Amino acid sequence: VVMRVAMVAQWLRAAAQDPPRRTACLTYALWITLAQLGWIVASFIHTSIPVTAGIVVALVLVEVMGPVIAERRQGGTPWHAHHIV
Repeated sequence: VVMRVAMVAQWLRAAAQDPPRRTACLTYALWITLAQLGWIVASFIHTSIPVTAGIVVALVLVEVMGPVIAERRQGGTPWHAHHIV
């Protein structure tokens, strides 16, 4: 939870400081928040194994689709070789 709160804060900061990519940054923040809320809810509900498996699959799809959707919005986000190497 702590790491995701920090990630959302960073994406919101990026959205405020980079107007051309604001939409992509806000999309990342939204999907990370949705995924985290989903995992929190899933941890508190008691369901059968098949239902739990379905919830896990759905949440994994949320985790995977968030970056895909965000990167397709207005050109996505740039990367900087110095930050990677």
